[in-house]
Amino acid sequence: MDVEIQFGELFTQVKRLCTTFKKLLIGSYHNFNATPDDIYLEEIPKQGKVLGADIVKIAVRAASREDLLRFIDFALRNRDKGLITISMGEKGFTIQDIHPSAGLADNLRLHKHGFSPGQLSVQEMMSIFKKLKMR
Repeated sequence: MDVEIQFGELFTQVKRLCTTFKKLLIGSYHNFNATPDDIYLEEIPKQGKVLGADIVKIAVRAASREDLLRFIDFALRNRDKGLITISMGEKGFTIQDIHPSAGLADNLRLHKHGFSPGQLSVQEMMSIFKKLKMR
């Protein structure tokens, strides 16, 4: 199950159901407008874990190269926390698109074309993997 962290009580109810039926719960944070500052980003995984998320997913919009680089830095600093990190928009893409073995939770995409703005297609991912000698 994938539920927004900000849903509070609903999140708690879904967590109880997931526990009962032995299902994982992904606590999601989506910001379709911006990449929050570093202090705010650091609080999201903490909030998700306090609420009982098994995995925390953070999806933000990168308005600039600087947003993307800052978000990559955040993802790499937190790679041991099992986060799914997605930077959307023309400047963004999923961190796993660059380096799926970076220790981040896997977020697979099997679309011929990118599914959302900034999401790479399978062909684009394969091209990057070849360049990084990861195929």
